[in-house]
Amino acid sequence: MKNVRKIVDAALEVSKALPAAGAAASTAAIDLETSSGCPCDVQLNVAVPATPALAAAKKITVMVEDSANGVDFAATGYSFAVAGVADEGGPATEHNICLGPEVRQFVRVTAAVDADGGDNTAVAITAGLRF
Repeated sequence: MKNVRKIVDAALEVSKALPAAGAAASTAAIDLETSSGCPCDVQLNVAVPATPALAAAKKITVMVEDSANGVDFAATGYSFAVAGVADEGGPATEHNICLGPEVRQFVRVTAAVDADGGDNTAVAITAGLRF
């Protein structure tokens, strides 16, 4: 069984409403409070609630980005997608991501909805550190 961290720090949790179809939106940054890489005992939990309006065969792509200064963000390579199913939308999903030592001091999550992906703006993604 995989080791999943459970302790939540509310000060290190952010959320952002999903963007309109064909757009992207980013959470506020979480400060890891270290410039020497992420501690190995910390996971980034990213949760996407069910998206009943997500069109079939369309997807929401969720990407983790990092920054050294909290302003200039770049992709880290950690990402996943939620795909829409006919008459069902997208399922709720949750990922616990072990951030590696190469991850810089600030992290945020960006969600991009495919064009014609439906109106999912009433749903918010949540990201937070787990210890």
